[in-house]
Amino acid sequence: MTSHSQGKRTMQQCSQHLDMLHVDNKVKQIVYMYMETLYRDAYAEGQTDAQDEAKNDPVSK
Repeated sequence: MTSHSQGKRTMQQCSQHLDMLHVDNKVKQIVYMYMETLYRDAYAEGQTDAQDEAKNDPVSK
């Protein structure tokens, strides 16, 4: 399973939980936007870490 599909599944589960709690649409939108930002930032950080690791890997030199 790719990280994109895992992120999408996590967001769907969160949405279902918010539905169970009868949260209004405005709050759902804010939570979704927050989770999307966290996912994007974590992905970018992972990419940066991978690039840094590749630069410092003695095998790749």
